[in-house]
Amino acid sequence: LATELETIAKPSGTVEKRGESRAVAGPLSIELKVGDLADERADALVSAANTAMAMDVGVARALRDKAGDQLVRAVKSAKDLRMGDVFW
Repeated sequence: LATELETIAKPSGTVEKRGESRAVAGPLSIELKVGDLADERADALVSAANTAMAMDVGVARALRDKAGDQLVRAVKSAKDLRMGDVFW
């Protein structure tokens, strides 16, 4: 996932627009949607969160509300997270 996110942040080639909400950057296909992120089915959902993983506001709260106690337990098991770390 980190490699794919790096492709978005620093595309090495051309980013090609494919319609109003789709683009392709090398092997990565990107689609932008408006809606409830917590209802999306995806390989990964990205949420900016603090290193304490509080998940009590914003996108993190919406994901927590949808996923329930299983996500809360998993997040609480994370140790020594730094800004920019990926946790799953």
